[in-house]
Amino acid sequence: MSKQGFYVDNLYRTYPFVDPDTGLQLPKSTIVDFNCYIYVEVGYAEDQNKVWLYSVERVGNDFIFKFACDAAGLNDNYLTFVKNLNDPEFSYAFSSNIELYTSSSIVLEEEPNQSYSPNTCPEKILWEGYIVIGSLQELSSSMNSGDIIYDTQVETVVEPSLVVNIQDSTVRTLNIANKVPQQVTPPDGCQGPEVVDYILVHRSCLSGDIVFTHGYCCNVELSAADNEITFTALDTNSIKGNFCGNEQDTSIFWKSELVPGIRVANSHEIPGNSTLYSGGPSCRETLKSINGVSAKRLWIVGGQGISLTEDQGTFSINVAVTLSGLAICSNSNLYLSSAILGD
Repeated sequence: MSKQGFYVDNLYRTYPFVDPDTGLQLPKSTIVDFNCYIYVEVGYAEDQNKVWLYSVERVGNDFIFKFACDAAGLNDNYLTFVKNLNDPEFSYAFSSNIELYTSSSIVLEEEPNQSYSPNTCPEKILWEGYIVIGSLQELSSSMNSGDIIYDTQVETVVEPSLVVNIQDSTVRTLNIANKVPQQVTPPDGCQGPEVVDYILVHRSCLSGDIVFTHGYCCNVELSAADNEITFTALDTNSIKGNFCGNEQDTSIFWKSELVPGIRVANSHEIPGNSTLYSGGPSCRETLKSINGVSAKRLWIVGGQGISLTEDQGTFSINVAVTLSGLAICSNSNLYLSSAILGD
């Protein structure tokens, strides 16, 4: 909103309208300010389309002002403001035009592979705006209750600079989702979890007054000067603290205690017998070296007296000392390698 001195000046000039000699020609003191914002793709173009005062109606002591736009997507979608004759000078009113999405086939919550579009939300704001009224006394002397006047010729046009076109540069909704982590790829010849690539949607089409707050291992900073919100992931110095493993509210945890975090959907399940959402073994379940020898692939080969068996179900290798391939002597003190053969 502007300062009061600006409104006082506007009591005696045509602003916010362009031409004082065309259209409805209201008393200059009637409307001293107007502003509107166009949010979604309605076909509005600054050099082609106009916003104008479409009608003024009096019902008792109430005055109804309707503003229209000739963009294709705003036909018959008016901004309607109601002010009373007894309202104080320089009082304001807001209006928005909301389009409801009536289809019942859109189910985004917790649906894998569901593509999201803001046009499928239950409702969306097409455009909104406000007016500031100077004085309605002079207008009331020329209109009786029940009177209505129209401008169907698009002549009571508002200043183009008062129409803010943000069709492609505004946040319409907020949606909470998580992309399924990349799952481990099993080695050749081994079975493993299926590699999937989809997004799990937890909440969609959030709009209105939304509040961000600090979370576990996450701080939120607001910069009014830069018009930005910054989310910072921290494992130290987070305002709300870190995960310690014993919080009572288990709904904020992953099902694996090894990977604390935010659960994003009930259908986000851990694959197979793993403890991780990415599948596969954790670090504590992984063989990293044998006698200090490590490699990307370490081959274990059985030999004489040693039997190797594998179990794909438990992903295990069993090493057993046997008599396979060895000559048997009657000497009970015979040692093979460093393993003692029993009776």
